[in-house]
Amino acid sequence: LFLGNGRAVPWGRHWHAGDVVGIAADLDNRKLQWSLNGSWEAPMGSAVHLTAFQGGLVPVLVASPGFACTVNWGGSGFAHHAPTPAYRSIQDWIVRHARGGIVAQF
Repeated sequence: LFLGNGRAVPWGRHWHAGDVVGIAADLDNRKLQWSLNGSWEAPMGSAVHLTAFQGGLVPVLVASPGFACTVNWGGSGFAHHAPTPAYRSIQDWIVRHARGGIVAQF
């Protein structure tokens, strides 16, 4: 896990080709959580407590050459459940807040 200060810390489990990594942001409680193949339990789960942020979060994926993946913002449904039913997809947020009724599926 790479923190914003540029240092890496060991955390969670290693994933492999075919695994599904889920990410959930609880902005009210300032937590980021990760799942592996649908499990939010340790050693996955909460890894970061956000001390302060303004204006929202920006998703970032850093990968090595040759890495390939599919990113699903919720437009095609998820393979696994969120930590609780209260979580909504990024796609859902975009649809709810779009101006002019034009929304691309992500």
